[in-house]
Amino acid sequence: MTCSCRTEERRFCLRFNPSVNWGTHLVQFAELRDWELGSEATDFVVLVGGRSRYLIVNDVVNFLRAILEPSQLAAIEARWEAASPEPGCCMRQSAMTTHVADAFMKLEQFAPLNATPLVELLRSGRITSHFQPVFRADGQTVWGYECLMRGVTDEGKIIYPGELLAWASQERLTFMLDRICRETHIRNAKKTLPDNVSILINFLPTAIYEPSYCLKSTIAAAKSAGIEPDRIVFEVVETEAVDQREHLTDVLMYYREKGFRIALDDVGEGFAGLNMLADLNPDVIKIDMSLVRTAVSSPIHTAICGALASIAKQCNRLCLAEGIETAEQFELMKSLGVDLFQGFYLARPAATAFQPVKSSTIVEAEAVAAS
Repeated sequence: MTCSCRTEERRFCLRFNPSVNWGTHLVQFAELRDWELGSEATDFVVLVGGRSRYLIVNDVVNFLRAILEPSQLAAIEARWEAASPEPGCCMRQSAMTTHVADAFMKLEQFAPLNATPLVELLRSGRITSHFQPVFRADGQTVWGYECLMRGVTDEGKIIYPGELLAWASQERLTFMLDRICRETHIRNAKKTLPDNVSILINFLPTAIYEPSYCLKSTIAAAKSAGIEPDRIVFEVVETEAVDQREHLTDVLMYYREKGFRIALDDVGEGFAGLNMLADLNPDVIKIDMSLVRTAVSSPIHTAICGALASIAKQCNRLCLAEGIETAEQFELMKSLGVDLFQGFYLARPAATAFQPVKSSTIVEAEAVAAS
């Protein structure tokens, strides 16, 4: 029989410089699962590996990088300590238990960032936003824009989300990438978009440990930009598996308490089923693009799309069909009572706000009026 117990666990100590104003951070850290108060009031001991929630030390350190300012990070030191894990089923002791506690060192030396392309993109601020319009039923009136992350190389080449997310997962920088994208989208929306449109921003629920401080910088960014919270719609992305429904509910409740709206992405696919829809009661229901595309040739998929539009209407919510790529899909979704529409048939993502194409009649009329 193969042993499956996890005994390779270590403890390390984080020391926060007491001369720095940490606000409420230290109290909040003390309340986190697997964080223990150390010998000093500003010391914390964290377990990684074994049965801990943290696989490696970078899970903890990159979380700190995501929520603290650079000056605060510079005021943290860390060191490894000896660990005494509980014996597993094979009674094998960890190879790390004989390790003597190290001396304290700067946090960035203790767990340096690896040299991936993402690290340099984050350091140099080369994460930017593209905006895809969301239209009302006439296909020309913009209701809002979905903000999509893009990376930009030194040569100006665009790096798309799939690659950025893969690097973030590899380097355990998902927390930082998610935070930087939220703040970047808010700042860029203020500079680029009209003041009367909604702003849709994706977020990864598992990138948020505790809403009250993980989302503090997002709320500050909106306030600094002068954007009213009810203009911002945070989308729960389907691609990030959510194991703890209670945690997701807490995050969304916090957003709502601050005045933001919520969208549930990819309804009808993956985890975003009817139970999730009922529990979260989002302000915007986004029908998954695979349902939209299949509905033109499948009566049962058509019925499902129509049912979601009906649910939205009965609950005074908005229904959005994403992935519209043909006129047939667009007309079908309109006939089913869908409120909002998004897809390449209507407009592609761009770094600027949408400019409707004027008909030749309008162009001629404007020319006459100007003459």
